[in-house]
Amino acid sequence: MMKNLIISLLALSFLLYGCSGDSDGDNIAPDDKDNTENENPAANIDFTQAIRGVNWADKRDNFVDDLLVPSGLTSGDSYYMVQTDAQYVMKGFLDNMGANTVRLPINYATVSSTWWNGYKGAIDKAIAKGMRVILAYWEGESSRDGKVDNISEFWVMWSTVIKDYGENAGVYFEVMNEPYGYSLSELTDLYESWLNEFSDIPTNVFCWEEKGILKM
Repeated sequence: MMKNLIISLLALSFLLYGCSGDSDGDNIAPDDKDNTENENPAANIDFTQAIRGVNWADKRDNFVDDLLVPSGLTSGDSYYMVQTDAQYVMKGFLDNMGANTVRLPINYATVSSTWWNGYKGAIDKAIAKGMRVILAYWEGESSRDGKVDNISEFWVMWSTVIKDYGENAGVYFEVMNEPYGYSLSELTDLYESWLNEFSDIPTNVFCWEEKGILKM
């Protein structure tokens, strides 16, 4: 039945522009005078709007074996420092690009490290600014084959992410970026396993890729 659900969900899709990861937070200098945000999770998000998304990528590329660090940040930044920088980046995405959604990369190295505490500052600030957030898993460069690098670490990573954001209506979960190494049946099995593992998560925040198009 879950497979039928996944197949049926393929009809409900959106194209997130900039999915290659080329767009980031460089060269953005928004006005820092913003007193409109509400720090309550998802309080400012208008869910009636269509998705208009942009990537905030690691400037090296998101296919890395170590920590993912969105452009303009450093892995030594505290939660507060990340929030401060993310405020300007998000305002730039909103004002200069008309985006209402930001797609951020994750991997096991990032989520299992102390840097994750700082990284969450970017996620939380985006939500506070009224933006949806898509968290997308990227495989590493050294084992790049369109498949999950380490399935045990994959589940540990997602369990941490879901624990932190599973109840936040502003956060969406992209199981894997560019899963080209799987056959259709294998990919369906992976998605089915994810949905079964996190069965409390609404299916409307579950994202996947098909032929380079991000869907939900």
